[in-house]
Amino acid sequence: MLKEGASAIYGSDAVSGVANFLTRADFEGFEVSAAHEYFPGAGDTNAGAIWGGKLGDAHAVISAEWRGRQKLPASERDYLLQPWHGSGQRLGWSSLGNPGTFAIGAPAPWTAAIHAPRCEEFGGYRESWTCRFRYQQYENLIEDMSHTRAFAEINGSLDNGTDYHVEGLWAEARIDDWYTTPSYPPFPLTDTSIQEVAPDHPGRLAFCEDYGAVPNDPYYEACQGGENWYFNGRPFGNSGPGRTLDRDSRTWRVAASANGDFKAFGGRDAHFDLGLSYSRTEGNYNLPGVYIERLFLGFRGFGGPNCGVGVEADRTSLAGMRLGSLSGQVAG
Repeated sequence: MLKEGASAIYGSDAVSGVANFLTRADFEGFEVSAAHEYFPGAGDTNAGAIWGGKLGDAHAVISAEWRGRQKLPASERDYLLQPWHGSGQRLGWSSLGNPGTFAIGAPAPWTAAIHAPRCEEFGGYRESWTCRFRYQQYENLIEDMSHTRAFAEINGSLDNGTDYHVEGLWAEARIDDWYTTPSYPPFPLTDTSIQEVAPDHPGRLAFCEDYGAVPNDPYYEACQGGENWYFNGRPFGNSGPGRTLDRDSRTWRVAASANGDFKAFGGRDAHFDLGLSYSRTEGNYNLPGVYIERLFLGFRGFGGPNCGVGVEADRTSLAGMRLGSLSGQVAG
């Protein structure tokens, strides 16, 4: 391994260093290997095989390997799932959770905030204006993954003394159930007008019927006013469950080279060294997010397919959008 720049030898792409893999080009025979490494909560498994021998006048080597990793959830390591210790220790905790915080009136500041109930019941931590959300349990230290690789090469010489080399590589890596949090908070975080709840919102009416209908209820005063509420939080949170997504990548590469000596013009001794390679990598990398326009509709009492209203851009609005026509046609 060359840790410094090596562009003079390996090309301009090697300015940060090079890892040079030397293959077992002269291997003879057949060899298999297998191993399993266990550690509390998970483990790694490797299996491989290699064959080498004559292929006509050339020498060939074919090898393949599979590696599997078992997932290691964060819950397997108690040092990760720490309780909330205050503002000085925030490992795995977010101020944006669900149940979330509602501000009464103007979107900011959050001086007149009320909390949705059952924060602690769902595993959150109630702190002044917010319900803290611990997301660490929705992550894995190691994902359940598999790696498959195959490699072959042929080396030989032609009758005129030219040496040649041909090789091919194929590799695939898969994570079928990448584990992540129930949801991410919407962006921009400071613009809570996206999550605006009007007095006639069906969810607000149901909430006030349960928690603010009579003077002794904890949210009676908030429910009697006619101001909008503004929600600060994420669509899903402390109640879970976490989401699983798939990720995979595939790489294949072919390369060939030839070198030899020949007589140049005037009988001069000359040498040539030619090489050609081609590689391709493709994959799928799912990264969950939040559809802001759907939140905008949901917090105004609309939701689901064909709900009868769309969203239109509106630069004059704090949210950057407005409800479209109620004619049943979704705005483009």
